[in-house]
Amino acid sequence: MQSGGGFIIDDLSTVFDEPSRSQLQQTTNATTSNADSVATPKQLTSKQEGKLRTFLDGVLQDITRGYRKRFHPSSSLHTLSSYLAEWMRLLGVLAHVPPYGSASTNLLISYLLRCSTDLCDGVTGYRLAMEIQAERSLRKKKEAQQAAGQDSTRNGGGAADNEATQSDGEEDQDQEEERQHQIASRTKQLNLALQTIDLLDRIWAAVLRGNLINLPVALSNARRAFPDTPEAATDARSSDGQQSHLPYHPRIVHSTSSLVPSPAIDGRFHWGSNTTHNTPRESLPIHGGRGNRTVGVTDQVRLRNIAISSREKLFSWMRTELDAPPPPIMDELDPEREPNDNTVQGVFGIKSHPGTAGEAREDGGEEADFEDVEIGGEAEEVKEEGYDAEQDTEEHRHYQDLFESKLDPDEDDEDDQEAPAATGGDSDQTLGASVLGTVEAVTSNEAHDKRKREDSPDGEMEPADPEEQPRADGLPSKRPRATAAEADTDADASEAGARMSRSEMGSINFSLSDAIGQWDIAFTRLFSRTLRTLSDLSGGSKRAGKRDFATSLAGISGADEQEPADER
Repeated sequence: MQSGGGFIIDDLSTVFDEPSRSQLQQTTNATTSNADSVATPKQLTSKQEGKLRTFLDGVLQDITRGYRKRFHPSSSLHTLSSYLAEWMRLLGVLAHVPPYGSASTNLLISYLLRCSTDLCDGVTGYRLAMEIQAERSLRKKKEAQQAAGQDSTRNGGGAADNEATQSDGEEDQDQEEERQHQIASRTKQLNLALQTIDLLDRIWAAVLRGNLINLPVALSNARRAFPDTPEAATDARSSDGQQSHLPYHPRIVHSTSSLVPSPAIDGRFHWGSNTTHNTPRESLPIHGGRGNRTVGVTDQVRLRNIAISSREKLFSWMRTELDAPPPPIMDELDPEREPNDNTVQGVFGIKSHPGTAGEAREDGGEEADFEDVEIGGEAEEVKEEGYDAEQDTEEHRHYQDLFESKLDPDEDDEDDQEAPAATGGDSDQTLGASVLGTVEAVTSNEAHDKRKREDSPDGEMEPADPEEQPRADGLPSKRPRATAAEADTDADASEAGARMSRSEMGSINFSLSDAIGQWDIAFTRLFSRTLRTLSDLSGGSKRAGKRDFATSLAGISGADEQEPADER
């Protein structure tokens, strides 16, 4: 950046090229000698700000135009990798804008918010298969060119026979190579998406603190955390294992100043981390900056909403592209579907003892059914419908006796045995069940069994079928308890429908492979630094507000005590 001629970046490629070993050594020495230094940037002039806005608007317009034509082969942003490369260049420019001064700070925050929304929404509009198809077509063209060159140098005759014998083996080999290419392409694209968003997350974490991001270090850390090539992954593992000149932990923010966040892993404090002066910083505090008040409260709320919604969209997009089923939505307002122990041991315990939950649920249902019956209310309904006791005196007295015997707590069992059995037809039984709600039959079991014997051709007594016993349809009744085998079967079915479906909503999904589980962890941690920093800033503002309120109360009380002394 030059103060005389406007906002100028000589070569954008130098921002993203891997630094050489000598440059890394110089950076390490400079950091060691001046680890606690602060940045002293210059404010942007009006001319610089105007040129910067023009440049950023032009780049965003080009990205939008290429994104809309992404399905056309002639588009410059036909694949996700090319789309993310343009965003990396734009983020590199924004990282050089210091959050210092009202003009440059407002410009930086507004464009970062726009980039956060457009970047995440644009990633979800791409398919991983688009780049796979482009690579396949390019690979076929190269193979065709090589085959044409080999055909021109071959001698006829024996070459055709050799091709016929080797065709089967080559087809199997080609299929395996195609599968490996697809896996490598998917891994590369997902890592590039995570790498770009991780860099944006690091920039936001620095801006929220009012710090200036150290782009080479932040970009190097993002590439080490999510390497886009197997060689980069191997280099990252070897450098970590050998304790090289640039110590690095993927998700640890090292700090040597109180102005920078403490070492944390995705918002959680990591005890025992190394915070020596040899550790390079990702951001530097700005001398004379606004610190934690760089981003206003309204922009903080917008940023939090953008981060949460973007994380959910990207997670669903990742699951869709990997042909993995989306995780079930947990309904926090439905406690009945939540098992008592939502762990692996609890799930297996429910499966091994299914009868316990089924019996408890059945007993609870019986109690609820009996509690819902209101005998007095039903009797009043019969009177309101125009029931005349004088026209049917015997029925009225009969049901009145039944009500009294049912509700009399001092009656003995002997009185029930001495009472004459009521004789009535099926209409009496149905009417009695409809009125009482809990009486399944007015006649005794002996009369019912007698009818069964008369109906049987052999004259032998047949067991009474509980399903054929007359009872009121649609009214609660006490059903006979099933056998142990039937109870186990019903309990297994009910557990599979209720409890086991809920266990799939836990933290462990047994059907997914380890690879998809790793992607789940990576995508659920997107914008973790930003959200953690926003939480810290919100907590600090609340504590500061409480202190100011207490100070004002103390000042008011002190003034009230001094008033009588002044009057004297």
